[in-house]
Amino acid sequence: MNLRTVLGAGALLAAAVTGALALRRTLQRHRRRPSEKIAIAPETSTAEAQLAAAAEPGGATRLDVALRTLAHQLPVEGDAAELPPLRAARLGARALEVLPEDLAREPQAPFVSGQGGWWVLPADAVLLDEEGAREVPAPYPGLVTIGSTEAGDLLLLNLAQVPAVLLDGNPVHITEVCTSLALELGMSPWASDVEVVTIGFGEDLPQLLPTARIAHMRQATHALRDLSERLLEGHQMPETQHQPYLLLCASALDADLAWEFADVIDKAGTVPVTLVAPESTPAAHFPEAEVLNLRSASRSNSTTPARRSPCSVWGMPPTCRSPPR
Repeated sequence: MNLRTVLGAGALLAAAVTGALALRRTLQRHRRRPSEKIAIAPETSTAEAQLAAAAEPGGATRLDVALRTLAHQLPVEGDAAELPPLRAARLGARALEVLPEDLAREPQAPFVSGQGGWWVLPADAVLLDEEGAREVPAPYPGLVTIGSTEAGDLLLLNLAQVPAVLLDGNPVHITEVCTSLALELGMSPWASDVEVVTIGFGEDLPQLLPTARIAHMRQATHALRDLSERLLEGHQMPETQHQPYLLLCASALDADLAWEFADVIDKAGTVPVTLVAPESTPAAHFPEAEVLNLRSASRSNSTTPARRSPCSVWGMPPTCRSPPR
């Protein structure tokens, strides 16, 4: 499954899109001057409506319960059960699937084998009830929406499995996507243990989402220092080692800082650390990173991309691309 895909220009990717848009409008109101009026569209845009329709709250809840059921049923080895690494999840109106890192791996209950290595949750799967599921720690807190398939299913990437996600687009679209990722992780039922650091944007997010673990830092150097302290804490407090740490940077990094982030993340050990940043400079230091192209496909007169991807957002024809080597 190639997750490198085009995201529509200005795309808001939060699965909880209705709540994300409400917070976004609240943010706009907070920033306006007392005499300034805000122009808000009287009707939901087509893009917003499609995402809202795809992001059924019941589907997200079922995914959460299914993954906690999987963790609950795993055999215990030593002091803990070993979770199967998951790369992605696909959430649709009629199907719920997860993609293991090892495509040849046998599925773990309550999932069964599907097509192309995906594990499918049967309609009659026996799951924990919601109250019982809440007693099980969320096994995959790093899952976050990155787009949708051509069939309209939401596609989620497990950020804890990748060291970097690089964004290719203009600064406005990069900031929108980073804001959306922060919003979704701030509201997701399984991401309560994820630490999110916004770098150079989103200074109001910690106040808008006071119960979420979101911190704002003005400079990338401050975030690098905080990351180093977090990794030291992970060594001193082993119980925190598996809590994902996400760095969302909307501004371009200089070459030295990009190298330093790559070096520290490479030495993170068991602490899952992911950098989301503009592609230009970090690409040379993260050759295996997922690259998301935020440039609108509509800018090109061509309707047939060079290569097809299994993913697209809102019907836009995607173009797959690999990061520079």
